[in-house]
Amino acid sequence: MKSEAARLAVLRQLNPKDTKEDWPFDALTALAAQMFGTPIAALSFIDSDRQWFKSILGSNIKETSRDVAFCNRTIEQQDVYVVTDATRDEEFADNPLVTGSHSVRFYAGAPIWIEGHNVGALCVMDRRKKEISDDQRSCLLIVASIAARLLMLERDLQESNQKVAQLERSKAA
Repeated sequence: MKSEAARLAVLRQLNPKDTKEDWPFDALTALAAQMFGTPIAALSFIDSDRQWFKSILGSNIKETSRDVAFCNRTIEQQDVYVVTDATRDEEFADNPLVTGSHSVRFYAGAPIWIEGHNVGALCVMDRRKKEISDDQRSCLLIVASIAARLLMLERDLQESNQKVAQLERSKAA
C-alpha cells in the first residue's frame, strides 16, 4: 500500500484548493449523473481530514469531514466502489449523509488516480437503491480517468506559467 504522506503530496501538487470550479469538470459530473440517472454527481478530493468538491451537481455541500465521506472508501480501491443501499450497509447506515436531508441510499465512485495515488473520486449518488452494470462501471472509470488527465494538464499549465513568469522576471533583472 502506498503511503498516505505520498498521496497527500500528490494532492498538494495539484493545488486543487486554489483552482476555481470550471466547466470541463462540471461537464464530467453532469455526464456521470446522466449515465447513471442520478440527481447527484461530484468530483471530490480527500485531504488528511476532509473531503471537498471541485465540482458537484445536485447538492450545495462544499465539503464534508473525511470520516463520513463515501469517497474515502473509494480512494482505497482500484475499481469502482459501490454501495447499492446505504441504509442497509453496516458502515454507512448511521452516516449523516444517509440519515440527514440528502438521504443518500446509492453511491458509486471511481478513484481519481494520479501518479500512482488515488487523490479523490468521481461519484454519483441517488436517494433510491440501485445496481450498476459492468458497462456503467467501465464508463465511470473512463470518466474518472479523463478527470485525472484534466487535473494533471491544469497542474502542468500552472507550473509552465510560473516558469515563464520566472524567466520574464530574470530577463527584466
